[in-house]
Amino acid sequence: MNSGDELAVFPPVSGGSTEVHPSDFFELTTEVIDVGRTARRVVRNECGATVSLDGYVREITKGRKTLYLVYEAYEPMALKEMRRLGEEAHRRF
Repeated sequence: MNSGDELAVFPPVSGGSTEVHPSDFFELTTEVIDVGRTARRVVRNECGATVSLDGYVREITKGRKTLYLVYEAYEPMALKEMRRLGEEAHRRF
């Protein structure tokens, strides 16, 4: 991972099907995330609104400047777990 790398999970939760929904997608990326483009990819036309959350970190922690954040994941396991959570969300909601 390098400075500026980002990770995001955007599983849509509407639908209620126990099968993977065609609009679901699960991926890991080290590219900069375009939130608007991602929202257009996951929000279906029948949805009335979109809410997104951006996180920010403090500049200084205990007297030390935050230079970057590092997120790590074992990709095959992370993708499998994201798909499982997506299936559960469709089942429950």
